[in-house]
Amino acid sequence: MKRIIHILLFIAISTMEFYGWSNVDLSYIATLPNDSLYEHAEELFTAKSDSAIFYYSILYNRYSESMNPKHRNMCAEAMLKTGIMHYKKNNYSEAMNIWLKGLKISQNNNFYDILSQIYIYIGNIYSVHNDYEQSVSFYKKSADVARQCNDIALYNHALNNLICALCYCEKTEDARKYFELLRANKEDNRIRYRYDLLISNAILLSCEKKNHEAIAYYQQAAQVANSENLGTQCIGAAYNGLAKIYVHTNELDSALKYFHLNESLARKTGTTDLLAVSLGNLAGIYERKKDSGNHQYYKTLYIELNDSIFNQREFNSLKNAQFLYELNSNNEIISQLTEQKHQDEQKISQQRLLILTISIGLLLGCMLLAYIWKQKRHLSSAYNELYNRNQEALKREESYKKRLLSLREIYETSNVESPPQPTVAAEKESVEDTKCNDSGMSISNELRMHILQGIIMVMANEEEICNNEFNIARLATLIGSNTRYVSQVINDEYGMNFRTLLNECRVKVAMKRISDNENYGLYTIKAISESVGYKSQANFIRVFTQYTGIKPSMYQKISKERV
Repeated sequence: MKRIIHILLFIAISTMEFYGWSNVDLSYIATLPNDSLYEHAEELFTAKSDSAIFYYSILYNRYSESMNPKHRNMCAEAMLKTGIMHYKKNNYSEAMNIWLKGLKISQNNNFYDILSQIYIYIGNIYSVHNDYEQSVSFYKKSADVARQCNDIALYNHALNNLICALCYCEKTEDARKYFELLRANKEDNRIRYRYDLLISNAILLSCEKKNHEAIAYYQQAAQVANSENLGTQCIGAAYNGLAKIYVHTNELDSALKYFHLNESLARKTGTTDLLAVSLGNLAGIYERKKDSGNHQYYKTLYIELNDSIFNQREFNSLKNAQFLYELNSNNEIISQLTEQKHQDEQKISQQRLLILTISIGLLLGCMLLAYIWKQKRHLSSAYNELYNRNQEALKREESYKKRLLSLREIYETSNVESPPQPTVAAEKESVEDTKCNDSGMSISNELRMHILQGIIMVMANEEEICNNEFNIARLATLIGSNTRYVSQVINDEYGMNFRTLLNECRVKVAMKRISDNENYGLYTIKAISESVGYKSQANFIRVFTQYTGIKPSMYQKISKERV
């Protein structure tokens, strides 16, 4: 316990030095009770002081299931607000990592208000990176949770973000449906609700090419945002919407006016993401006006700022982290269902034996049959639930593979030069850029990311992994690394060895083929096992059942019943 405290103190001291909080009495703060830590953090958060991060981090690092509900809620809220502070500084990776931890705590403790807010902010990260399809899914989750806990303000906030994201996805009909819900949830005493109605309607009208009406609503939204001090993002959204309409109507001078207003506002408030968007738009306008001097000036500023805050590799890492979190959450649910199924089976067996021993006569026999039928139905329901869960997980993974391959094709067909493959020199980088494992072997962060991305790509190749000769040496060769490094990255990132990972990947392919009745409907279980690289049918059945909770024959039966 003392060693853990020393480690936390070391991290805290480093954090204090980084943010310039060296005047804080660390030894005193470390002894504060949870309530006092939370009160200090809230005061600093309200005052927009970076020192709040330090207090919040001390609090949420104390989290344990043995805490009372009030303190567990404080820890979850500390994670939410720490992520918000990192988000506002464009530290999206730090924000995402903290929010993913907060998600788990909030879900386990039914902190629905915090859960809904975290979903909104994760959706915002995807929106900042123009991945509106993903942002839509998180805004929908936020709205569903907010409605469940009957938080009207939070529900309307999620609806407003959802409407905007759907418009960017050009799903105007869906956006109009959610706008009607937003308009129905009246909040007469909340100014932000009035602004949300105006800006959402303006965006919808703009998508419907009703430019004159859209301009009127954008101007009203800008007026409300300015007069009520709703903040830079609200004002900037209205100005940006006005400018885009003027671009479409070829009124470039009017568009320049609002883009320059946003540039000035962003510089004044230090809002870097708004500044980057404004600089990019200004460069585009000046290019259309054939003003090469201003075009080159704003283009250079945009590229420099955009590269500093929108790192594509970091964004890919964020998506991988979020995907792995959802995958692990689903695996936990499957494990729980599997355990419940085992308990049900034991219960059925014991009750059957009990009833058989005491059953006398036709009446007891009928009661026994009725009871067994009911339990079988319950067991069948459990099998079907397991089948549904596995199918949902499979669909999410297939969607993730498609996005991954799409990113790879875009990258390979672009004019950007391919990143250099790691060399021996790269593998011997300085200690500052390496990560040591328990065995003492060091792998640089760049090499680790290269190997992890290679593993994901290769393990998504069904033809390769279903070859019964496929092994870790073949995987290392395809990645361009060695087996020691590949094995270590698998252990560190997946928490399992290569053989376990390969079994999981092959089982997923088998699940897909068993469900493909058109192409594999006549295959036996033995044929399926051989097609995914297993020489032993018994070994395949064991691995498949262990991973899915269902024997392959039952999985095949349920699949055929649903055709």
